[in-house]
Amino acid sequence: MPSRSTTTSCPSSTRRLARSIASSATIVWSLASLGQSFGYTFHEKLRDSNGAVASGPPLATAAWLSVATGVVVAAIAVGLRVFDAEEVLWVTFAWLAPVSFLRTLSSVSTVVLSMQHRDAFRMKVTAVSVVIKVGLVIALRHSGGPGAAMAFLVSDLVMSGSYTASVYGRRPWVRAADG
Repeated sequence: MPSRSTTTSCPSSTRRLARSIASSATIVWSLASLGQSFGYTFHEKLRDSNGAVASGPPLATAAWLSVATGVVVAAIAVGLRVFDAEEVLWVTFAWLAPVSFLRTLSSVSTVVLSMQHRDAFRMKVTAVSVVIKVGLVIALRHSGGPGAAMAFLVSDLVMSGSYTASVYGRRPWVRAADG
């Protein structure tokens, strides 16, 4: 009996869903790498100061960079909608716009946490985030790409919130606004 290709045995709707999740996640992760690159520009100062936050990336700059990545993903969502892309694709991108913001911000914070040798903290937070994400993906499995994006958003709220609060304090936006 000839073997069947997964492409031919897989319904086209499933292939479209997989493509929408893969393409949107790839763009989010690529943009978030900007946060990591930005954070690593401070690695020498952070290393010399044993991870002192004052010698690391400024929160205001990290926040603006994160906003920019979120806006890029939101613009992609709008563009897909305007040019009549499949709904599952543009809705998935729309849900992932705030994820891009969060993932970029957590990438900056990860650099500081690694220079502070806080690997156990990072692993615990990441484990909790993964459990939340997997649980939500299972719970929202009938929602397709947008459901997966919602799970990504909620889990990244936990991870980015924990990392940012740990590095910059519990109310970093208030301090950043005060100068």
